Amino acid sequence: PWLEAYCLCLSGDEDWANTLPSDFPDGDAFIEELNQAKGFQTAGSFVATLQGLIADDPDVKANFPSLAKTAKQHLWLAHRKPLLLELARTSLQARLKSKGVAAVTNGKVENLDGGRVRLTYGFGEDAEMKDFRAVEGWWVEERASYDSQPEETLPPKISRGHWFLKGQHSLEHVLEFEGDMSLELTAQQDFDDNGGEFTLSTLIVAINATQPFHYARSNFNQLLAIDGPKDKPKIQISSKGDQPFRIDEPMHTKLWSAKKKALLAFNGAKPAEVDFQPTRPGRVLIWVHGVDAILIDEIVIEGTPTEASVATLGERWMSGMLDSLGLE
Repeated sequence: PWLEAYCLCLSGDEDWANTLPSDFPDGDAFIEELNQAKGFQTAGSFVATLQGLIADDPDVKANFPSLAKTAKQHLWLAHRKPLLLELARTSLQARLKSKGVAAVTNGKVENLDGGRVRLTYGFGEDAEMKDFRAVEGWWVEERASYDSQPEETLPPKISRGHWFLKGQHSLEHVLEFEGDMSLELTAQQDFDDNGGEFTLSTLIVAINATQPFHYARSNFNQLLAIDGPKDKPKIQISSKGDQPFRIDEPMHTKLWSAKKKALLAFNGAKPAEVDFQPTRPGRVLIWVHGVDAILIDEIVIEGTPTEASVATLGERWMSGMLDSLGLE
């Protein structure tokens, strides 16, 4: 009977003690010893999972709710929270150091030369939307140019393999970039969403954007760059007149800065360019306004993330992981 009880205990069967006969010799001592063994096994599993944070294992975070419950209920673990917290912190820091941007963002990350990265969003997973946060008060000059607001603004969502943006949205990427950078985007209007009736919707994208006098932007048919101090901004505009008014099929847009220029190209055509020199770190911004939804198939961002923005995201990510683990 002791072997059966031993196996049941270590396998997680909570009724293992009931399998022992009432006249089992030294039953109480055996039960106490086995409970200790089970406790050490649980503690060992808990510690091993914490150390697994350093590995690229998507199941680690999925196991956090049960780990948090174990940390609260298991006496051995409850008395060693400071030690376990330090172990978790060390493991998370090691993971952050080894994976860098990939640890704190949800797109596909490719590390390039010179500290640059390429982030690709195919919008097949809801988590990708978390890398674009809502911002207020940036596109004031744009809002002023529209007399009416969209009748309906829906929350961003992933729909049929697209990022679906309907109504009015002002979004920025969570990372800040320094120096030259690029944004590639494939998007179209969703005329089916409005019963096939044509209405004008606007998608504006910007790079190297700080608030509010430094950015290069495109609104499908125009390249505009503002580069200068707040009291005296320098504005350059280059029109691109061969773009169709109705964008009823996916169109590839590339907006980038290089060699003191901002450049814009549609579907691989010859780019338009204006004078523009990034003088401070900036972000990618996306602004949508209109009745028809905008469908974004893919976004590719390339640039050098600032150490400060990566560190800020890392701290936020680490705090969230530790909080879900229940050790803080």
